[in-house]
Amino acid sequence: MGLSAGRSRCARLPGLAGAVLALMLGSAVACAAGADDSYQRGVAALNAGDMVTAMSEFTAALEAKPAHAPSAFARGKLFLTIGEPRLAVADFTAAILSGGPDARAYAWRGQAKANLKDDAGAIADFDEAIALAPRDADVLVIRAAYFLKKGMIGKARDDLTRAKAAAAPPQAAVIEGFIERLEGRPP
Repeated sequence: MGLSAGRSRCARLPGLAGAVLALMLGSAVACAAGADDSYQRGVAALNAGDMVTAMSEFTAALEAKPAHAPSAFARGKLFLTIGEPRLAVADFTAAILSGGPDARAYAWRGQAKANLKDDAGAIADFDEAIALAPRDADVLVIRAAYFLKKGMIGKARDDLTRAKAAAAPPQAAVIEGFIERLEGRPP
């Protein structure tokens, strides 16, 4: 059986059934390659601004390989963007379970939980994200945005200050602008 035949069979049978069939047919490598290919096409579509194609490709990757953490993470971010936080939580959870502890997946899942008004769950995920990556500027900014929405200006400022120290110069300058506005200083 050729690579394309194995890939098409994996894509047609999602979840455990697809994985079992792939193993029985000896096409697990084809399924993984199909997942990686679909993921790359999804990233390209997203970079081109085509969210519909990106969503389709990330979904195809997950049908080919349900434990494809990068696709689950990327699709979770898309679900959050289109206002589907419950689906986003499910995908971020899948990314965490299949790819290992990932600070950004925890942070984005925290944001999705915040959108669902699950403040305790959001804080727990933000705290786990920061415990995993205390110097990840993106994670700190995500939590700072949550604090701002909740009116916790001091906590937001603290996270932004830490994010600025951890960020590369261009991002640090943008973060400094946020801090200046929070403090009422002219940019």
